[in-house]
Amino acid sequence: MPSLTDVIGDKYRVDAIVGRGGMSVVYRATHLQMDQVVALKVLSPEALAVPEYVQRLKHEARTASRIKSEHVVRVFDVGELPNGAPYLVMEHLDGLDFSGVIAKHGPVSIELAILCVLQMCEALAEAHAHGIIHRDLKPANLFLTENVDGTPCVKILDFGISRARSELSPLTDPGVVLGTPSYMAPEQMEAGDAIDARSDIWALGALLYELLVGKAAYKGESLPQIFVKIMRSDAPCPSAHRRGVPPELDAIVARCMAIEPEDRFQSVAELARALAELGGERELESAQRTERVLERRRTSMPPLVKRRRRRANVRLAKTLLAAAAALAVGGVIGLAMLEPHAPAAEAAAAAVPLPR
Repeated sequence: MPSLTDVIGDKYRVDAIVGRGGMSVVYRATHLQMDQVVALKVLSPEALAVPEYVQRLKHEARTASRIKSEHVVRVFDVGELPNGAPYLVMEHLDGLDFSGVIAKHGPVSIELAILCVLQMCEALAEAHAHGIIHRDLKPANLFLTENVDGTPCVKILDFGISRARSELSPLTDPGVVLGTPSYMAPEQMEAGDAIDARSDIWALGALLYELLVGKAAYKGESLPQIFVKIMRSDAPCPSAHRRGVPPELDAIVARCMAIEPEDRFQSVAELARALAELGGERELESAQRTERVLERRRTSMPPLVKRRRRRANVRLAKTLLAAAAALAVGGVIGLAMLEPHAPAAEAAAAAVPLPR
């Protein structure tokens, strides 16, 4: 691993460690020629020994570079260390990931929660328009920073297990459970191939709930416990745990987190429009941007997966089988994410003042 003051690729001086994740270490570095502060993400020695992790980091770079939204962290460069470990050079962010925001401040204001999800919709609109499903939206992969004018700005991190609907690879094959259980849609838990943009929408509902309430919608001591709760219960209402949450927000969370994809918002544009109705001009403009991005690429977008509705007990059985299979092989890639997550390592952590 790089040491402080090392120069990587003849141009990036390592200045400090700013975060550690399950498979990588992120450093603050300086581009010597440009005197620009950047974030350097390097695979850990343990991850380097696993070919899937190496491919994930490279996949993250390729995917992020295709998405131009201001709400996706920018990747500037890629390279390899002398030991063969790949690294990414990304924009350096000041702020906190959502886990840090909630730990430090508790539930955020209703206004900020709506704005955060709207900005995520803007970023995902472009990804979905390219046929890319993120599949791992969670607090540690969402970063709250500020624009130059001091307004809040959300950045989506880590497209490492995202998948284009047109591609299959060892990272994205059917039969492999990838994601973080508390934020995984039921169809994603089934380890099947029937995921699409609506799987990300389910996660957005879970994140909206957590921003409003300050805790995850579904928690458990084991994977099967979480799976059973998600498959057997209706989406929780934020208003049951926080006064002042309007019934319209309860309805939005419930629709996002419906068990059947056909019962959810069918696109992030639909979700954004519903959220914008609870805000003002800023929120309406955000929803309109989301709609325009999807509209521009509507003819080239992949169709939604047609699914046959199954009885709840059949779906539950299939989901538990997928969980058991994953655990039997030692927690395949994504299921290792049950472990406590380190703060999002893509940026330095400095407190961001929440909007009034």
